[in-house]
Amino acid sequence: MARYIYLISGLPEISTESARLLPKLLEEWEEELKKEDLEDLRFLIFRNDNKNLLKFLRAKDGISLLDRVSMHEPCVFSFVEIENIYIEEYDGEKKVPEYWLFFLEEEKKKKLSLQERERLLVELYYEAGISHRNPLVRKIFLFKRDMKNLLLAINAYRHNLRLENIVVGNYDLPEILLRSQESYKGLAKDFPFLSLWEKLLDEKRLVELEQEIDLVLVEYIDSVRNPDNFSFDYLIRYYIDLAQRYRWLELSPRVGKIALEELTEHILQKAL
Repeated sequence: MARYIYLISGLPEISTESARLLPKLLEEWEEELKKEDLEDLRFLIFRNDNKNLLKFLRAKDGISLLDRVSMHEPCVFSFVEIENIYIEEYDGEKKVPEYWLFFLEEEKKKKLSLQERERLLVELYYEAGISHRNPLVRKIFLFKRDMKNLLLAINAYRHNLRLENIVVGNYDLPEILLRSQESYKGLAKDFPFLSLWEKLLDEKRLVELEQEIDLVLVEYIDSVRNPDNFSFDYLIRYYIDLAQRYRWLELSPRVGKIALEELTEHILQKAL
């Protein structure tokens, strides 16, 4: 496994202020990381590219104007590159993920609705993540999938919604959650953060909920990553923590107020 002693030694301490340096740091990492590690890092960044791809498709459908749409950053592909990928004329050096190619094929063939698009792309991204070649990436996506399903279960219980069409993946946790509306309550031993999440949802403190989700993910990564602080695992942890803080730089108090007034499902989708 590659060690990045010089690169990691020079990283700033993680803070709200250092989060502003994320774009510059990623440019440096592009030059320093081994090819395989760079591809793995880009896979994590694809979380934002997925959102940008959905924005591009909305603009293509005339729902929005692309030149007035801001991109989720950091990202791997520009809107121009996304368009070239869509029309199958992309010839750049950055590898287009396989799940994108499958998604776009399905999109062109079936003319998916906005909701179907989002659901399919999320499912494909998670499937790619839980089968990823990097062991830590696999663990992260397995855990994120659990968190998403637990959030959906809590929300479904609060609003008396059916879970059949909204849980992610076909494995043991969704089967447990589908048994009854309250089944998630029996999972508190394995997921001790559930009671706090439920409280924050009940009190509509959704911004705090997003922040708590971020914290839980970083704590989980710390519990399962390679303890060598000069390994690529550490860079993954560093990137995710800094990227979460970078995202919060973009959220103003006004956005927070709006979030509290929106449907819970919307902010839950943004959280994961």
